[in-house]
Amino acid sequence: MKIQLFLITGFLCFQPNTSLRAQNALGLRETIQVALENNYEIKLIKDWSAILKEQATKGNAGMLPSVFLNAGANKSSNNINQVFSTGLEVNKNGVGSGNLNAGLALNWTIFDGMKMFTTYKKLIEISTQGELQVKQQMENSVMDIITNFYNLSRLTQKKTAIENTLAIYRERLSIAETRLEIGSGSKADILQAKLELNEQLAAELQQNFAIQNLKSELNRQLGGTQTYDFIVDTSPAGTIQDRAFYESKLLNDNSAVKIAESKWIQNNYQIKEAISLSYPKLNLVANYNWNRTNSEAGFALLNQSLGYTYGLTLSWNLFNGSVIKSNIQVAKINSHYYEIGIYSEKKRVQEAFNQAYQALTLSYAQLKLEEESVNIAKEYMQIILERFKLGKSTSLELKDAQNGYLQAQLRFADASYDQKIAESQLKKLNGTLL
Repeated sequence: MKIQLFLITGFLCFQPNTSLRAQNALGLRETIQVALENNYEIKLIKDWSAILKEQATKGNAGMLPSVFLNAGANKSSNNINQVFSTGLEVNKNGVGSGNLNAGLALNWTIFDGMKMFTTYKKLIEISTQGELQVKQQMENSVMDIITNFYNLSRLTQKKTAIENTLAIYRERLSIAETRLEIGSGSKADILQAKLELNEQLAAELQQNFAIQNLKSELNRQLGGTQTYDFIVDTSPAGTIQDRAFYESKLLNDNSAVKIAESKWIQNNYQIKEAISLSYPKLNLVANYNWNRTNSEAGFALLNQSLGYTYGLTLSWNLFNGSVIKSNIQVAKINSHYYEIGIYSEKKRVQEAFNQAYQALTLSYAQLKLEEESVNIAKEYMQIILERFKLGKSTSLELKDAQNGYLQAQLRFADASYDQKIAESQLKKLNGTLL
């Protein structure tokens, strides 16, 4: 009893802290949330988008006035030789003089062919494009997370499949050893059974290595300093929705299409900006100045002024070598270029959608077949195993049955992965992945 108590106590002491490990284990939803907060690529694109948003102001568009404060002070020393009309003559060396001045200057564009309003709208659209690119980067990062997470689920399923067949390989080895002991078997059967068992054990080690590598990659994608474990769901996906369910928001909410449309909108604003340069430009200017000059000699010993001026300035570029006309034509050509880009992006997205939906329906049908194949292969293997125990089937037949059961499970894991990835791809294309 003391020995048993010691062994049990030691076993419990050396068990890993499962509650602590569970706290650091993430499901798919939690993994995505951590990635959206810490992923480096997402952080970078968010900062870039924030810069674009800060630049989308009326001041950067030229709609607000510019106000400058000017001030100055200087001193001088001169030798003076002055002869006045009255006959008075002044000769003095080292005459000091000084000047103080300060002023406010305002310059406000009142009319520039509506360019400032167009520029402001363009800056807002550029900011909108930045937000769309943040969403696109988030979708790409989340899709990468989902792909790796479902791949981890697939590898875990395959590891389980190998473990399921390992029990049969061990039982086969045990039967071969028993037969040799009672004189109805041979050493060759034992060696063959050991060889095939070692082959499966090696496959299990390779699977564990692939799983650990994938967990490391997922932790890298999360971008944090903490290392997480992951809770994978190896159950197959549920029933798929009809085509209209996935296609309803395809072209309206797809990030790539909306970015292409945003570029076209920005270019149309550039056309208006180019046209506005052919109009006159009217500015309001105003100044408020104070000036004080004093001198130790001369006709005026002190001169001080305080006052303001205001007015309008008009400028009109009547001819600049047809540069404005050329810029307008280039902007119109670019507009056609971006129109083609929108059309091309929509065609690409539609084709990607068709392929993803075909992959989804194919993987779903294949999943049903492989599920049936797993059950058939398992039952067939059990029958062959029982026959092998009774000596009515050969080790070669049992090996084929074991391999058939294993391959059916591996194909089932692949079909389950393909279905989940295809559905996630459809959600990414129609803008609902996040």
